[in-house]
Amino acid sequence: AAPEGELVIAAPLLIQNFDPTNHQAASDYLPHSMLFDGLLNLGATGKEPALATDWTISDDKLMIEFNLRRGVKFHNGDDFTGEDVQFTFHRILSPESTHNARKPIIAALDRVEVVNPFKVRFHLKKIWVDFFTSVRSGGTGAIVPKNYYEKVGDKGFQQNPIGTGPFMLSSIQEGEFSKFEANPNYWGQVSNTKFVTQRLIAEPFTRYAMLERGEADIIMGITGPLLEKIKASDKLTTVSTRYSGTSIISFNRGTNPEFKDRRVRLAIAHAIDREAIADTILGGVCEPATHIFTPGTFGYEESIKPVPYDPAKAKQLLSEAGIAPGHEVDF
Repeated sequence: AAPEGELVIAAPLLIQNFDPTNHQAASDYLPHSMLFDGLLNLGATGKEPALATDWTISDDKLMIEFNLRRGVKFHNGDDFTGEDVQFTFHRILSPESTHNARKPIIAALDRVEVVNPFKVRFHLKKIWVDFFTSVRSGGTGAIVPKNYYEKVGDKGFQQNPIGTGPFMLSSIQEGEFSKFEANPNYWGQVSNTKFVTQRLIAEPFTRYAMLERGEADIIMGITGPLLEKIKASDKLTTVSTRYSGTSIISFNRGTNPEFKDRRVRLAIAHAIDREAIADTILGGVCEPATHIFTPGTFGYEESIKPVPYDPAKAKQLLSEAGIAPGHEVDF
């Protein structure tokens, strides 16, 4: 059947970044996943072949060769080839790149070689351990069209992005919404929904009100009492994906030199009641994590135990580190 209808998603997005070679925030993945494909895509069963159909890895793990999918077209009708893969990654490697994963990419990737229009080789400086596991880097990194990008430039591409993905950008209101239309010529399964609108709604209560009034079909990032109201409603449904990610506190040792002291970092860890946060603020839809990796993620180490909630120990460690009551820090 031809795509029909519209799905409205109210999400706590702050920016609208449509250029995956300038990936900045984790939330950039939401529009990027609509517009673009990687060599691999995230699907219902995990990583799935996408713009690449298969690949081989050299014995020393320093060369990965991909066979590319034939017959794929960008939204403007241009053919997808290995030149687009090479251009995308070499642009990220370029000195002017502001891609937030550029540092680890440039540390691992030497160059991308185009063997023929449908075969590329990644030549590595060292083993790229998360090439097949990162959400939007390496093998899952979104591919942009070389010819079109060079024609319109980065500003032109941000205003009118072109990809191979299941949706095309239909309209945009800066700071308010991005509307996508199903790509009828998508190489994979064509969406049965004609339009998807992502609305940028920072205020949680506003997102909740939109859901209640039928102005949004899906809302994201709801916690506390609003989450409890949704769970109690017979008209609304909560959906959570186990092990989809973690929330973390990062210690900036530049702005706060006291974070260099392990006792300070450990004290803060002892002061966080993860069980209470999971049960009350997050309504029991999540569970405490032991470290940044989840059990469903490459890199998870089951032997790591959580730091126990112990306010008395936290105060003791801060005292030993010379941190007086009332001292303020920034996260």
